[in-house]
Amino acid sequence: MFFYWRKFRKNPLSCASLVIVLLLYCMAAFAPWLASYDPHKTDTQNWLNPPDGQNWFGTDRLGRDIFSRVVYGSRVSLTVGFISTALVILIGTMLGSLAGYYGGFWDTLIMRFTDVIMVFPTLFLIITLVSLFEPGLIYIILVIGFVGWTSVARLVRAEFISLREREFIQAVRVLGASDSRIIFRHLLPNAMGTIIVAATLSVPAAILAEAGLSFLGFGVPAPIPSWGNMLREAQGYMRQAWWYAAFPGFFIFLTVMAFNLLGEGLRDAMDP
Repeated sequence: MFFYWRKFRKNPLSCASLVIVLLLYCMAAFAPWLASYDPHKTDTQNWLNPPDGQNWFGTDRLGRDIFSRVVYGSRVSLTVGFISTALVILIGTMLGSLAGYYGGFWDTLIMRFTDVIMVFPTLFLIITLVSLFEPGLIYIILVIGFVGWTSVARLVRAEFISLREREFIQAVRVLGASDSRIIFRHLLPNAMGTIIVAATLSVPAAILAEAGLSFLGFGVPAPIPSWGNMLREAQGYMRQAWWYAAFPGFFIFLTVMAFNLLGEGLRDAMDP
């Protein structure tokens, strides 16, 4: 692990992205203390005020403080990114390891099912599934998790196919180790680098999916603040209130870029 860290810290962009990701999660965790105002509090006399000393990011069409709503919106985006990625990694690793280790019938069955899921455009498939349920954060997380596992499954399968023919796996098999012991004690630890990189690259995809759903009206229902539904509310005010869309859009860009650079740095550090 220390060897990986030494390689990782040589990349300044990746180190900066790690700091940004940690700061974003701290912002989400301490949102009640960082937010200047109640994100739901309206003030119709101060609607669409530009950024100033009282409202750092200005106010929206209902006079709500945009900075406070951006801070609380980070909770929604990062929660979706973290939990849905955990589901993606769990499902993808489980199916990919079964297909890669056993091969034959199980490989054909799992990979053909994966191909069927990948045929459908991801965003349209997510919109279709989300529209079947009531709008809510839990449904968005579950749908993104159960749709986005395909690339992880293919990566893990490829790693297992490569590793299962190595000499140390053959030696363990000759010694009489069970399949479960070989998978969990020998194959998974050696494939963990690929899985970690896939996880860091799955988080921004989940965040963008949630933002897109909220922007289209299929995501987190109002008045819960999320960066996606803030952009949706700002559509009609782009010319007269640039700050309305600029700040939530900037935080979406910053978060996605930070996770992508972090994933690239981890991939370079863990590449043998």
